[in-house]
Amino acid sequence: MLSLTINNIKDFMSVLLRSDQFDHFLLKEATIVTNVSTHLDGRIPEGFYTKEDLAELSLNESEYIPYGMIKNTCFELIKGKRTPVSFKFVFLLSHDHTEKIKENAGINFDPSAVTNMCFICSFSGGKLTVTDGISYQTFVPNHDLDKALDNFLKNYLNTLNISFEETI
Repeated sequence: MLSLTINNIKDFMSVLLRSDQFDHFLLKEATIVTNVSTHLDGRIPEGFYTKEDLAELSLNESEYIPYGMIKNTCFELIKGKRTPVSFKFVFLLSHDHTEKIKENAGINFDPSAVTNMCFICSFSGGKLTVTDGISYQTFVPNHDLDKALDNFLKNYLNTLNISFEETI
């Protein structure tokens, strides 16, 4: 598991809320605390979309909504003159993303062993951290996939010109 402290919160928030760079990640949940506490469950409610809607939105195989579909709501909750008390976004990587990370790292890994690969963006006490993690279905003898996810996250933030320091 990797934990990163974001050096420039304003830059990170601009990318998170005003660009499309995080739109393709799945939002498992978000909690935003301003003058009220708001919890968003990213699970797609059964019956809201028709099968045709799901196919058109490429959501047939997803249990969670892409962040891009809820980003404007998050922006509206956070924007204003006052800094939020706190927030937490839990992003899941899609199956395709997981496969690309494994392929790029040259890892031969049973996909059924992985439940989720995620990263969490948390802000509290004036500090913004990004952590990653993997939940496994079974015991794994090595942590090559964890290291590959760590590298993916650091490389991704670097491509976005987001400055960070590893937290020990």
